Amino acid sequence: MKLDERWRIYELMRQHAYISTHGYANKPYAKKVEKSQKKIISTVKQVLKKNIKIDDFDKLDLEITDFFFKEKPKHKWGHLPLLGPIGSSYINISSGALLDLEDIEEVYLETENFSGSIKSKTCGWITWMLVEGDKSFFTHKSLTSEYQYLVTMNHHKIETARAEIFEKLNKYKQTKEGRTFKRFFISSTFWFHEDLDKLRRSLPYTYFLSY
Repeated sequence: MKLDERWRIYELMRQHAYISTHGYANKPYAKKVEKSQKKIISTVKQVLKKNIKIDDFDKLDLEITDFFFKEKPKHKWGHLPLLGPIGSSYINISSGALLDLEDIEEVYLETENFSGSIKSKTCGWITWMLVEGDKSFFTHKSLTSEYQYLVTMNHHKIETARAEIFEKLNKYKQTKEGRTFKRFFISSTFWFHEDLDKLRRSLPYTYFLSY
């Protein structure tokens, strides 16, 4: 399913929530907040063809969130993030990495197998998939997670990106026992962690202090 362009507003709202609650001495940076506000107003005008004011933000955010998630199927991990592991779900306290949304041209979601595909100007077609994380009696909880992202990137066609993600899914399933052994004796970092790190390093992010 190709996502409506409202996803841009949703992601900007998530970024704005971060920008307006982080700063110096528990106070947000006024210029950064103002820049974020202007970006939202401009994007709403472009996507929804209407003018809004800052006072309309809360109502708008609720409407956009309901548009994507109200009465939609929900997995035990929650609703599928619109951009998988690269968008607002990647914003964290330590880095505040804000994705340059202008780099993204198209977004698709597949709710049946918890995956998505994204057309990026920088990284071509990207596909991601949410899978069950490793659980083992011999593996400490700190070295595992309930779910894991598998990703592909740099494809010219969405079909080849999706084909590769299923190849990686098979590899992930077939190497489960080997990962348990490696975690116990050697390391807790694997190829799928490296794939995700490479993708994030390849995309254009702006860190909070440089926003």
